[in-house]
Parts: sequence; structure tokens; C-alpha cells
Amino acid sequence: MPARQFIMGLPGFKIIEFKQDRFLEIFVKYEGERRCIHCGSVDLRTKDSFLRRVRHASFGDKLTRINIKAHKFKCLDCGKYFNQRFPGIYPRKRATEKFRQEVYRRHTDGVSQKKLSHRVRVGQAAIERWSQDYLKFEESKQDRSRWPRVLGIDEYFFKYLYLGPLLNKYVY
Repeated sequence: MPARQFIMGLPGFKIIEFKQDRFLEIFVKYEGERRCIHCGSVDLRTKDSFLRRVRHASFGDKLTRINIKAHKFKCLDCGKYFNQRFPGIYPRKRATEKFRQEVYRRHTDGVSQKKLSHRVRVGQAAIERWSQDYLKFEESKQDRSRWPRVLGIDEYFFKYLYLGPLLNKYVY
């Protein structure tokens, strides 16, 4: 992976141009594999192209926006239309996963939603939503296999429960 692509952190993209204004604007073109999202076919016809703008992880204190030349395709096998999908960017999202993780990390490090929304120029509701998403994700990663699903209670347990102080030296 070339150094320029490594800095961006998204696979399959070719950087065309940089522009620095209020944001660091990176113009890219996707050169990865294109497949139908419905049937997986590679037999596609390009119907239209458009510019997709998404927020990306900051470089230092500089906010970054990626401008991607995207396409609308028609699958010649199943006949369905769809917009191009990109790795690291979910459909109908205006930010990459790296940017969303960065905002979540800053918020969990103690930066308030109000200050963070001014710094990264995203609404407080978006920060709350992203934090909830990542908290759910972190919770789902926890190993729950060691916790029993059914807790059984037997008479042996109750015998020691009631006689606890008297039988303390016999309990292992």
C-alpha cells in the first residue's frame, strides 16, 4: 500500500487531489472491486456518477472531508439498480467509521458533547447516537459464555445457607 493510501486508511482508494480550505479536502477515486449488492455479479452497467462527501478522521487539528466519485449501477444479471458501496463507509452515512470512532473516543475521554460538537462540527445528537452505537458494540464483544443461562437451586445449598456460621469450618 503506497504511503498516501496508508495515511488515509481506507483500502482501494486512489488519491487524486488535496485542497486545504476550512477542511482538508481529499478528492479520491475508488479502484476496488465493484459487485452487485443484491446478487454479487460483476456484470454491471454504469448509469450515472455523482460526488459523495463524507467526513474522515482528523489529521492533527485539521478536520478532513473525503470527496468520492461514486456511481449508480444497473446489474445486468438481476436487473436491479443500486449506488456504489465503499469499504469503511456504511450506506446512508455521512462519515467514515474512523471518524465516528474518533468522535466516540474523544467523548469517552471526557470531552463534553457541546465542546466536541463545536470542535468537529457535528451535531450533539449525532455524537450521542454514535456513542450509543459504540457502547452497544463494546457490550456485544463481552464474553457471556461463562455466565449460566439457568440457575439451579438444590437442597444442599440451602442446608449450608441456613447453617452457615455453625458449619463454617466444614465448608470448602
